[in-house]
Amino acid sequence: MDNIDLSNVKKNGTIGGILLTTSIIPFIGIIGFFAGLLFIAKAIVELSNAIKDQLIYKKFMAGFMPNIILTVGLLIFEIFFGVGYLIAKSLRAQGNPAVFFYLISIMVFILGYILGIIIAYHYKLAFDKIYDATKEVYFKKAGEVMFFGSLLVIVGIGIILIYVSYIFILKAFINLPEKI
Repeated sequence: MDNIDLSNVKKNGTIGGILLTTSIIPFIGIIGFFAGLLFIAKAIVELSNAIKDQLIYKKFMAGFMPNIILTVGLLIFEIFFGVGYLIAKSLRAQGNPAVFFYLISIMVFILGYILGIIIAYHYKLAFDKIYDATKEVYFKKAGEVMFFGSLLVIVGIGIILIYVSYIFILKAFINLPEKI
């Protein structure tokens, strides 16, 4: 195999990693999250094409597409659900509208939790393949931490672990050599 230029992969992945780490900033973090995911997706496509391994792209997309759908769906749910709760409360609906809204919230959380685990598992598979191709250990760590974080979201610590995985993704792209 000849030397493969990964400078664009490194650049796009680093930008994506930086943007992903902004996801903890209230309000604008969601924009950073989406933009970061798009830059990382672009880097993954470029890497997959450069090393001629479409399995990396396919595994990443198996997590990426449901991730976008889940995130947009949760955003829409939060907006409409919050507005619906306020309307029900202001109209003094019969019974206690909070009970209904809590039950729906629990069901949505469980669905999101299960989908989050599936999404993180596919990302882990993609990052494992990237590690196999580049030998950059932070890709492997990012996938593992993201997957275990998604399992532990139920107890709260998982959110922190998922954020740590974003830092590992950034570190992995920063450490990626220009050529392999």
